[in-house]
Amino acid sequence: KGCEGDTVYKTITVDAYPQANFTLQNTCVNKQVVFANNSTGNIALHTWELTPVDIRTGVTAAYTPAYSYTGAGNYFIKLTTATPNGCANSSTKPISIESNPTAAFAVTEACLGKIILLQNNSSNISGAITDYNWLSGSQVSSAVLPDFIYNMVGDYDIRLNINTANGCTATALQSVSIRAVQLFATADTGIAINQPLQLNISGAQNYSWLPADNLDNALAPNPLFTTAQEGIYLLTATGTTAQGCKGTEAVKITVYKTNSYLLLPNAFTPNGDGLNDYFKPVCAGLKELTSFTIYNRYGQPVFNQKGCSTSRGWDGKFKAILQNTGAFVFVWNGVDFKGKPVGGKGSVMLVR
Repeated sequence: KGCEGDTVYKTITVDAYPQANFTLQNTCVNKQVVFANNSTGNIALHTWELTPVDIRTGVTAAYTPAYSYTGAGNYFIKLTTATPNGCANSSTKPISIESNPTAAFAVTEACLGKIILLQNNSSNISGAITDYNWLSGSQVSSAVLPDFIYNMVGDYDIRLNINTANGCTATALQSVSIRAVQLFATADTGIAINQPLQLNISGAQNYSWLPADNLDNALAPNPLFTTAQEGIYLLTATGTTAQGCKGTEAVKITVYKTNSYLLLPNAFTPNGDGLNDYFKPVCAGLKELTSFTIYNRYGQPVFNQKGCSTSRGWDGKFKAILQNTGAFVFVWNGVDFKGKPVGGKGSVMLVR
């Protein structure tokens, strides 16, 4: 039997398996993922499995899809490469997607010349905040809470930029007003011994007076001052605002050993030498001086005053002309510390 059969020869191509490889960067919600496709081999097809239901393909050697995640979390990305003959290889890598942070802060205390107090309310649902960058004028800080100080009154912008490990960012901006605490206290005055003086101060929320001696309530904005000793008393009032800012104001009280309502010199010399140039009533037993008028010998009013501390007094002039040497009559009215209307008159000698 020994018949020989026919012979057929065919050529086949054996491909090397491709190497699937890529790099990526962790990123943020709704931000495009940055890929670098480093696969090698005779690749005809790239297939990306980005989520269980999102598969994208491409044929170019450097193909990477444009893709962003809508939810924060940890995911896996798989790349499969295939040759024209169907030889395939794959690589799977994890990726972290962080939520976008929220930058927020509040100013709880802002005082002139004092470190302002801030409350950092920044947050992130997924991923830690790694960097805080504060900026206000020339002041910068990378602390969670900066030590910003403003030594001049004015309005200042404070900007906060925050970052996460994946480079997710957010910014908050607000303005802070720095104002000096201005207190308004009782003017310097004089009283008689054992005469009560009602002090008053405003411009803040809480107050304290020092020294507390001779006061009925050193923590009140309107304490009563009374003393049986003559002398000069210097009181200092400290006021604190609702924001914690403090201011001070001083009041000088001169206590006289007299039963008079007004203390007045009987002569003055308005010659510009800085000594006795003004004639001014000093309240010793008055709560209020309602009027004080000086008349010349013709009955003309040459000077008027209301209140004990509203002016320097009379400079000896009438219609800008210095008056001649002579006696001038004055008449006054006021209210004592018991609320009783009082008044009087007298004379003063102008000496040139």
